[in-house]
Amino acid sequence: MKCTIALAGNPNSGKTSLFNELTGANQYVGNWPGVTVERKEGRLREHGDIAIIDLPGIYSLSPYTPEELVARRYLLDEKPDLVVNVVDATNLERNLYLTTQLLETGLPVLVALNMMDLVQQRGDRVDAAALSRALGCPVVEVSALQQRGIDRLAGLIAGTPPAAPAPLRFPPVVEEALSAVSARFACRRWDAVRLLGLDPLATAGRDDEAMNELHRLRLQVEHAMDDDIASVIAAGRYSAIEAFMPQVLQRGGQRGESFSERLDRVLTHRVAGLAIFAAVMWAIYAISIQTIGTWGTKWANDVFFGGAVNDWLGGFIGSEPATAGSIALVGGVASLCLLFPFMLRRLHDTGRNGSWYYLILAPFVAEHIVPHGESLAYGIVGTVLGLAALLTFAHCLVHPGQKQANAYGRVSKRLRFHFLKLHGRASRTEFALGLLMIAAANAGIAWLGGATLGCSPQVQELVINGIVAGVGAVLGFLPQMAVLFLLLSILEDCGYMARVAFMMDRIFRSIGLSGKSVIPLLVGMGCGVPAVMATRTIENEKDRRMSVMLTTFVPCGAKLPVIALTAALVGQVGGGGDFEANIATIAYFAGFGSVILGGLLLRKSHIFAGSYTPFVMELPAYHTPRAANINLRAMERCKSFARKAGTVIFLSSALVWLLSNYSWRMQYLDTAHDSAAIERSMLAEAGHLAAPLFAPLGWGDWRPAVATVTGMLAKENIVGTCGVLYAHEAAPEAEPETAPATQDGEEESEAGGEERGVAARLAASGSFTVAGAISFMLFNLLCAPCLAACAAIRREMASPRWTALALGFMCAWAYAVSMMVYQFSRWAATGVFATGQLVSCLLALGMAALLLRKAPRKGGRTLSPPTP
Repeated sequence: MKCTIALAGNPNSGKTSLFNELTGANQYVGNWPGVTVERKEGRLREHGDIAIIDLPGIYSLSPYTPEELVARRYLLDEKPDLVVNVVDATNLERNLYLTTQLLETGLPVLVALNMMDLVQQRGDRVDAAALSRALGCPVVEVSALQQRGIDRLAGLIAGTPPAAPAPLRFPPVVEEALSAVSARFACRRWDAVRLLGLDPLATAGRDDEAMNELHRLRLQVEHAMDDDIASVIAAGRYSAIEAFMPQVLQRGGQRGESFSERLDRVLTHRVAGLAIFAAVMWAIYAISIQTIGTWGTKWANDVFFGGAVNDWLGGFIGSEPATAGSIALVGGVASLCLLFPFMLRRLHDTGRNGSWYYLILAPFVAEHIVPHGESLAYGIVGTVLGLAALLTFAHCLVHPGQKQANAYGRVSKRLRFHFLKLHGRASRTEFALGLLMIAAANAGIAWLGGATLGCSPQVQELVINGIVAGVGAVLGFLPQMAVLFLLLSILEDCGYMARVAFMMDRIFRSIGLSGKSVIPLLVGMGCGVPAVMATRTIENEKDRRMSVMLTTFVPCGAKLPVIALTAALVGQVGGGGDFEANIATIAYFAGFGSVILGGLLLRKSHIFAGSYTPFVMELPAYHTPRAANINLRAMERCKSFARKAGTVIFLSSALVWLLSNYSWRMQYLDTAHDSAAIERSMLAEAGHLAAPLFAPLGWGDWRPAVATVTGMLAKENIVGTCGVLYAHEAAPEAEPETAPATQDGEEESEAGGEERGVAARLAASGSFTVAGAISFMLFNLLCAPCLAACAAIRREMASPRWTALALGFMCAWAYAVSMMVYQFSRWAATGVFATGQLVSCLLALGMAALLLRKAPRKGGRTLSPPTP
């Protein structure tokens, strides 16, 4: 029999983590409210007929926030068969306030006491049996983080639903009023409480006689209790909870200040906290862009895409077969990519964490990405890593697996291959068949590398200098992005990003922006689309729309390749030096600075004048990050990035190559042998029309202008377009004395490989100065986001006029900031004050005047664009 189970609970109660454990799903788990904005559905493991609905985290069923409306409408209108109330056992009294409301709805309720492991660590004791007697409903102890009590909870969910519990009692005068309301309107207790509290959703449509009766009863209660009705009802619920708390909760004695509290005194300090945050972000970008991530990016750009892939494709579509080394390297990387989802799901089936797959990658990384070593220690480490990889592989091949489903999903009844699926399970038979398919794919790669089809030069140029140059330039940054996503996931999972939200809330309140806007900004570090959707948690319409207009200023994952490209470009144009971490940190805080200054400017306008929404958020305790959460979160982000490179950027790169190699008369220009011929292409003639618009920003060449336009489809496309348009740009040769011999005896240096990258070709073209490169980066980071994010803005704004206003504000702000950065830098470098510097000064003075002007009054004239 089909039934529906609803999960309801406070934010940070572990509700979504419990949902993942019960269903085998891998929903996003965060440390701030608003992660679950809409309800999510899954199926109970081993019980496909039981649907589990993950409702947004709420503090009460009062209709104050969008999350509360979503949860309340579902519970009252769709009436699930059972409500599983997830309660944070470390904050029992506050969490039980929602429980009292759920008891009043008349729905069957099951209380899941989560985080019991933390309760035990504190030395406290919660008597689940006493709590069950007090509430009149079943209570089960669980720990979603430690996976304790999950089976018992699942058994209770799959069993017979309990009877609807009796609600807790209010003071006698309130009970008398509720009885009168129930008799007068023939309604259940929950509706009586809503009517007595004059809930707008409950009293809508009532006649004057009914409203007069409700006002009479309300005044009677308020006079007797000497308080307003909302406070009386809330105090009644807490009084009922406090009455049984001594029998339920026993404290473990006097405790001093906890570790989280001591750490928060430093990390959330008004001054030191921001300095630490800046240092943490600098370190993250230094690791992902300047050190570890750069090793992988250099190898991907120079060895794989720039060498092996081009050679292999040349053997496939050219007239000479590819070398054995290129075929082996392409086959090896393809095998690792195809093996990854099979291995991950097979590890899940054997009860192992997906992090074990890193042992498979370790020997490959040590051999091809980390510089070669000659020492004995290097050989010992390589041998140990190789043996660990073989043992892990043998474990997946030999282990029979688990017969029942685990937290990652169910074993399918028939074999189904999902090469891009990162969660679920894979049987031993499926894993063996997957290995056979990978072997067949390797054989195909070897055969294609020697096929020598002898395609026309145009086709070869399209593939090598069009598709591979564009897609490879973007995918080459995947190692840097993987490291960045991994580090950000660690910060999110350990609880630090919640502290960042707390610190930024103080700043936002000082500029009149809603503190709830912090959450979309932090989500926007991953992707702008969910960040824009996260603004739904802001109930004030002005604050929500202003947050939508500011959220995409924060650099998302798609903008990281642009930041990395600019960092490398500045390093070469500026004469060398390690600029990567500094440029990345500047880009990150330029985004947050634009949010703050842009918010101040918008708040000073009549459209957004008025009060802001208060922000309520609890800080979760610090905890050790879970490897499964970190890996899956980083892997899903990388998969999304790679999917976009294989679709949007693939097609865009091919289109850019065609438009840049053919004239309007469809004459092939052969830019490979005549680089000047590109100036007669369709793309060049169209780009020359847009180039003067960007000349005041320091990059008036038509090629950066075209890259900016194509970046509107996807920000990664900027790098791909530059890779195509600058493919034949001559880069300076590496210094011969700095080129050590490789194992094959070929002289190749790290510097030489770097100079053959996209950044080196941009530097050799002379299109950018240091100030121009930074201006180029800032404009593309701050202007209108990608097409998908623009579509999300259109949905959230629910108006074409508001959407146009938002995108226009972003582009105008990006243009003004980029222009001032370039023109003031040029003024400082040359000492020349010309028209550009004059316009920039006027822009700066205008912004300063707007920032210093007095904010309009709340009830002033409104210039809001009319909705259709």
